[in-house]
Amino acid sequence: MQVGKFQNEYAQLLGIHAGDGSVARGRYKWRYSDGDLKAVLYVVELIRKIFGITARVIKDRRTNCWYAEVTNKKFCDNLISEGFPEGKKTSKLSVPKTIKNAGREPTKMFLNVLFGCEATIYRKLYSQRGKKYLLLKLAMCEKEFLFEVGKLLEEMQIPYSIYFDKPSKGSFSRKPRGVIAIFGKNALFFLKNIGLWHPLQREKIKKFCISAELAG
Repeated sequence: MQVGKFQNEYAQLLGIHAGDGSVARGRYKWRYSDGDLKAVLYVVELIRKIFGITARVIKDRRTNCWYAEVTNKKFCDNLISEGFPEGKKTSKLSVPKTIKNAGREPTKMFLNVLFGCEATIYRKLYSQRGKKYLLLKLAMCEKEFLFEVGKLLEEMQIPYSIYFDKPSKGSFSRKPRGVIAIFGKNALFFLKNIGLWHPLQREKIKKFCISAELAG
């Protein structure tokens, strides 16, 4: 394992796990799931570079989803040592220990990938002004985790708001969903200075033709 040599890449991997990764109970298997093969192959290369491990690439033909899978207990133990839970990520989810003590660049990479996995970009219309603006939303059920992410955004000098919605009818989760929202020029600042790693997110940014005018 060469975490010291690849601090930024390791920060990305932690963000990927916080977003869409999971460690099986017993710490023997790790999985990352995505509908985009390019994203999965990127994760596979990160793991190879940092840990020297070759992850398997699997396609679930029923869901048309791709997986990167690692069967290695030391790899899983490393993620657990960062404060991640085994099994489903619940309210116990927290920002990894390494990121809490990291400098500006690893924090930036962690946010880049976490928002790339979990956030959604919108182009909203002001009801009164008739002008479109950018909105970046990170929605998760883990309340304390969102507050910790908010602190990271503050360290990067990115203004945001946070609120909680009650579960909608038919929702799989009974917990209120928390949302970090970044509006207008602040969203543009995030995209320019932090960015979003996911290939589909980058395509969406291009589609929106993001500019200072569009930011609102």
